[in-house]
Amino acid sequence: MKYTKGTKAIETRKMILTKANEIFENHGPNKYTLNQLIEEIGVTKGKFYYHFNSMFELVYEVLISGNLQVENYYDEIKDTMDPPSLLSAIVTYMFIGTEAKINNKQFAIYLASMLKGTSNMSFSDELVVSKVYKDILRRGVDGGYFRDDIPLDNLLMSMFPMTLGLLFTWGHSENGFILSNHVEATTKLIVDSLKKN
Repeated sequence: MKYTKGTKAIETRKMILTKANEIFENHGPNKYTLNQLIEEIGVTKGKFYYHFNSMFELVYEVLISGNLQVENYYDEIKDTMDPPSLLSAIVTYMFIGTEAKINNKQFAIYLASMLKGTSNMSFSDELVVSKVYKDILRRGVDGGYFRDDIPLDNLLMSMFPMTLGLLFTWGHSENGFILSNHVEATTKLIVDSLKKN
């Protein structure tokens, strides 16, 4: 799927994200089947699948990207720091926003339940977080900060298990923990694993 900002497609995508966010905040993501959600949003199945590969992808983007707020934040800071610092800032921003947004961990539990038994997860390059991660990784590799012995797409795919793993653990923790307290350690692990030796 290819489209550029300013086209009707990007407006439709934003509308889907905005309406899905409202629905999830008011009713939780697990109250709807995909068909019910598509009907409630007011788009055809074809339009939905043009923009998102699955319900999981939509929930993930609503949860993590905060309706494109991550992209806006990234645009503000991307020229002010080196790639390792950028990566730390973006991961921290995403998780702090996530923790503030989730009521009774409903999103995290929903994501965790969707992940259970899922062995073939794919994320569209159109996910905001994918584009931001990819740009940071490209800057890091090109600038000599990050390792260049692994293809960029493989580095990108290694980012998702690390970030989703933290959400998964948080969503299923019985005695709970404060998500933001674990972000620093997770971010350090991510950055250290990407750095050149």
